[in-house]
Amino acid sequence: MDFTKPPNRSTTDNAYPLVKQILGEAGYLSQFINFNNKHHGECRNDNDLRKSNIILQGTSRQILSKCGARIWWVDIPKSLPTPAVFVGVDVYHAPRRFDPITHKNVGKSSIAAIVVQLIRSHDRSDNVEVYAETREQRAGQELGLGQQLHDTIRRGLQLFQVEPQSCILWRDGIGIESIKAASDDEVPKIRDALASMSLGRPDPVPLSYMICQKRIATKFISVDGKQMMPPGTLVRSLQSLNYETFYINGTCPPKSTAKPCRFIVSVKDDKLEDVELEKLTWSLCHDYSNWAGPVKLPSPVQNAHKLAEMTGGSPKSGETINYRSFVNKLFFL
Repeated sequence: MDFTKPPNRSTTDNAYPLVKQILGEAGYLSQFINFNNKHHGECRNDNDLRKSNIILQGTSRQILSKCGARIWWVDIPKSLPTPAVFVGVDVYHAPRRFDPITHKNVGKSSIAAIVVQLIRSHDRSDNVEVYAETREQRAGQELGLGQQLHDTIRRGLQLFQVEPQSCILWRDGIGIESIKAASDDEVPKIRDALASMSLGRPDPVPLSYMICQKRIATKFISVDGKQMMPPGTLVRSLQSLNYETFYINGTCPPKSTAKPCRFIVSVKDDKLEDVELEKLTWSLCHDYSNWAGPVKLPSPVQNAHKLAEMTGGSPKSGETINYRSFVNKLFFL
């Protein structure tokens, strides 16, 4: 770790892109932490010392979070039946690349990431049980993830050795016009995977299937137009014609107008009627281990987003990472 100020007021070291490429080609995920443009060894006054302490304390929290240590615990609503399975799904749409054979820009395969997280009880636990897989999807075929969801959830439950009592799924990367098609394809496969560990159960495992939409034009500001909505703002007054909808303003940048995330509840079984999905969603926005604070999405979806992006950005659409690190692996962070 270099505590000196980066040269020429740069925010990253010149070796950063090279090291990132070497680690990616070898199949290793990496994280780099910036200490900001400040020389921590030269604190001329109390103000400089205070700023240095703030930066280093925040860096320490990020290091702990990135290594998987919990710096706080998130409360799960008591009305949610446990053991509960949280599933996050996202798809990374890789940019087009030049094909030296055809001399044209062709679409690179997209990467779908599925993250399965288990909550065994409402009591505080020091273990975070997460199972993740990535799958390569051809360009234009990112919606049909039913079989991949079935296989990933089933393998995860087999490794967890648990009979789930409820399942909450957040699905990113779907537009409004594709909700019904994706739900009809994926929900039955998810139910089959949950039933594989509940053979003696007379009724199906209660399921909630939600769509997360980040890239929307909706913004919320005060009546006078001078202030933004604070983090955690919940809006339920804007409803979809066909589905229950709510908005959560997860972040609030100081110099821009934050966009909320729209959550569309496509499926919610009767046994989950007492579960406040808005409260659960907002709680899990604080559970992302890569950041010491709330994020825009619940942790399972944010983990899937990060995994898909890092995997899709590696050579061969993440095949190296798939086969070496993520397929059939169980993580205890």
